[in-house]
Amino acid sequence: MNVHPTKTAAAGAGLLILLGLVAHGGTARAAAPDSLAVFSAAAAATPYGVVSRVPATTSGGLLDSATSVDLGKARAVAAGFTAGDLGDLFIVSSAPPGTITDVPTVIRAQQPPQAKAPATAEFAGGRSGSPDTGEARNFTLDAAATEVPSATAGAAGHSVSSQFYSSGASTSASRSQVQPDGTVVATATTTVHDIALGSPGAQLTIAAAESVADVTIPIGKKPVTQLSTHILGAQLAGVPVVLDEHGLSIDKSVALPASAIAAFTAAMQSLAANGLTISPIPRQEKVDDSGAAVSGAAFAFRYRAPDAIPRPSDIGSDQTVTVASVAAAATSRARAVLTLPASTVPGSSTPAGIAPVDTGAVGRLTAAVAATAPTAGVEPSGLRTAETAPTVAALPTAGDPELLLPSRVADPLPIKLRSSYRRLLLAALGTLLGLFLLIRKRPV
Repeated sequence: MNVHPTKTAAAGAGLLILLGLVAHGGTARAAAPDSLAVFSAAAAATPYGVVSRVPATTSGGLLDSATSVDLGKARAVAAGFTAGDLGDLFIVSSAPPGTITDVPTVIRAQQPPQAKAPATAEFAGGRSGSPDTGEARNFTLDAAATEVPSATAGAAGHSVSSQFYSSGASTSASRSQVQPDGTVVATATTTVHDIALGSPGAQLTIAAAESVADVTIPIGKKPVTQLSTHILGAQLAGVPVVLDEHGLSIDKSVALPASAIAAFTAAMQSLAANGLTISPIPRQEKVDDSGAAVSGAAFAFRYRAPDAIPRPSDIGSDQTVTVASVAAAATSRARAVLTLPASTVPGSSTPAGIAPVDTGAVGRLTAAVAATAPTAGVEPSGLRTAETAPTVAALPTAGDPELLLPSRVADPLPIKLRSSYRRLLLAALGTLLGLFLLIRKRPV
């Protein structure tokens, strides 16, 4: 039997393609400049963060966005509604078999990409949640991750409503990245408009609420942080009010009649009778030499359904909602350079009569290493950062020996092993081509 030359050429081309893919080392990974030894960044934002008790506590949100980058991956998540990892797992596992395999309004992007987390993902025209526990309508989602590494996620919706809460247009956006110069950045922003909380006649209304959290760490420098929350046009039963770290109170900068105090008090009692408690959100900020974490929100309210209200289950009967919630955290440590005295380098010459090892220099080096030991990264609520590495040591002067950490490589195989593997594949390819030629010349 003669083998057609075209088939032989096609087989050889296929083997060459396979050889090239194997020699290339597989899927690329998110990479950062070699000037960084350790880094991580994470950001999360949601106009309506929802903590449900069923009775286990699970944290999620409406129009939620979250991003993170570290040494191995860049990730981005956006959701019309998510009950958090625990809550989403409960939803999927409790659904009838074969009806739902994941929460449909949660999209994911990742670098390197996976089957359910491609490099980019989008969702448009969505509607999620329920009128009882909260519903977001006509929203769009986007998520993207690159090899820079960087990750971005965003969510925007026209309105959100429930039995006791409603709002107009709302957005969230998160970004985590390592810039080309080694600067690590984590940023989260969110805005909410036309908020109405409570029953008519005793409502808390807010024209707009917005929050920003940002952590920026230039390479080799201390973190720079920003955390701000703003509430505009707040009124309770038509009375101007202030929401700050002390809670909800009458705005004393505005001249009000005596009847305003009575209306304010009656509205507060009405909120409590409907199971609504309004509280401030403490600002959290932690900064050290290697990282920082900030988080906050405009305000929070807790809804606990009165016992007299019949309900099929506890889901949605006890929830805490944070309005305009943001968090950001980042860690960055530059690659260390350790300078050794010449007398401690093997093979170096020393003058006659002087001991070959300078114990004082060794002691100083040991103390310097101990002083630059890694410290734990900061960890705000819902965000985790990687452990840090030693700080940057002074660059060595000309002629001094250096001890440098090796560059990071995406391919874990040693260079010699990869070279031997390539030679083996080339030999196998040559043998197969020889067999094809013999078969072609010797008809069966």
